[in-house]
Amino acid sequence: MSHAAMPPARMPSESDRQRKNVNKTIDINWKIPRRVVFSGIRVDTSDLAMDQVRFNSQNEFLNQINTAAILLTLVDGESGDHVEVPLDFHIDGAISRDTIARVIEDVAHWSLPVRPVGADEAKKIFMNRIYDVIRFRARVNAGDNGLHPPNDYPVSITSNRAGDEILYANGHFYSTRSHLGYSSCSGLLPANRYSFGIHDASGARFHTVLVSVPLQNSPFHVPLP
Repeated sequence: MSHAAMPPARMPSESDRQRKNVNKTIDINWKIPRRVVFSGIRVDTSDLAMDQVRFNSQNEFLNQINTAAILLTLVDGESGDHVEVPLDFHIDGAISRDTIARVIEDVAHWSLPVRPVGADEAKKIFMNRIYDVIRFRARVNAGDNGLHPPNDYPVSITSNRAGDEILYANGHFYSTRSHLGYSSCSGLLPANRYSFGIHDASGARFHTVLVSVPLQNSPFHVPLP
């Protein structure tokens, strides 16, 4: 697993007032509501609220076993910025020392820059990525003047080899085991940034550029294996 230095994650410019308003909404009792209003546009955050439950559970478990959280550095496909994302150690909804070891083994093969951090730093980065998702969904919803439910946008994914299992990882809490289908495949995903990958006999491998859904070009081709 590479620890090579990379430029720190950069957030696109945003008014301090807008950021503070969103953070104030989310930070009440450290609980993400099911809906947020961003610049007058309603944004469904019910899936993010469920991810927060999983994130909190992970942080608590890592504290109990005195283990650091891990941040991955990926590339935003739209801006080219480097973005830090907390790594999700859950497999099939469960977390244990074994799942942590298996996920770390997955990531070790990708030569991605990683940064071990404590619970407070992990929470800060998670909140920054949640803010990114809310802002992005508001931008998507603005064109429709309405609220999109979760799992609303069709995606079509191909890879270099037919029949590979296609995986996806969201850009706010990076899971290495989320199944979409088999190449070539189609599915539905909430508006967000994702990296797509494959799982084969050698394990899980991901294209480490974050791609925006709704897709600008479909199908999206994963350049793996």
